[in-house]
Amino acid sequence: MRVRMEHDTSEFDDTMATTNEWLCEKKSYSDHVYSINMAGNSIGSIILPVLADRYIGRRYMFYLALLIHIVFTLPAVWVSNYGFHLALRFLAGLAFETNYMMPYVIGLEFLSPDKRTAATLVSFASWTFGMCLTSLVSWLLPNWQYLALVSCVPSILCFAYWRYLPESPRWLLAQGRINECASILLNVARINGKKDLSRVQLESDLHILWNLQEREVSLKEATRYSKLRLRALILFFMGACSYLCYGMVFLGISVLSSNYFLSHFVVSISELPSNALGWLWTQFLGRRFTCITTYLITAALVAAAPFLSSW
Repeated sequence: MRVRMEHDTSEFDDTMATTNEWLCEKKSYSDHVYSINMAGNSIGSIILPVLADRYIGRRYMFYLALLIHIVFTLPAVWVSNYGFHLALRFLAGLAFETNYMMPYVIGLEFLSPDKRTAATLVSFASWTFGMCLTSLVSWLLPNWQYLALVSCVPSILCFAYWRYLPESPRWLLAQGRINECASILLNVARINGKKDLSRVQLESDLHILWNLQEREVSLKEATRYSKLRLRALILFFMGACSYLCYGMVFLGISVLSSNYFLSHFVVSISELPSNALGWLWTQFLGRRFTCITTYLITAALVAAAPFLSSW
């Protein structure tokens, strides 16, 4: 007869490890699940946006990504087989970045350039709010299966916005779908109180813009140039460093070791000052200066961290 071990339930009633008894020689399984989920995220961030821009459209890709998250997260709640669990987590991870990227890009298209920095700040602040909210939800529902189910609720609710989220006008124009693009822009004009815009004139202007579009350059063709290759590698490395630091902060730092939920809340809400500071620096000092300066500050603090561990 199989005997189930008793576990510490002072913080969580059940975790993925305790439910599946990934203990002792299997204790690294939970880390594998997180890693494979991030691997799916990395691959999905490359493939899904390309499919969106070439074939599907940004609006449909957003809802497809939501569907991927729901379809592959729900079975993972009840699957106990290690291999199947890894496969489901990988597939669910494909949609992680796209869920955020598609509506963000579409939203920015409808804003004037002088409003986009503020919109980016709001977007980052909403992410911070969501991270803080997970602390409350996990405290109220200290069971990983319930948390996984709750994580699908926002994705399901997003489908209520189906009628109201328009397709990207830029994507429609790039595909030569002038009539649909004009309909969306005319609706925007109507909401903004612009009544002197005719469909005939707008479609005529859009046809001119479509004919003036530059030929799309493939990735292979773009990498023929050494300067572009170097810049792409630098940006890739910078992005990897950013996500590595961000992930390690959340996985490796416990501000209040006696209370996991409060510790997660404190670490999450600490992003708010950086959101405001990033907006101010970008607004008045420029993006390049802000990017380089913040990387240098991060590098200095990361280098100093091992020597300040006793604080």
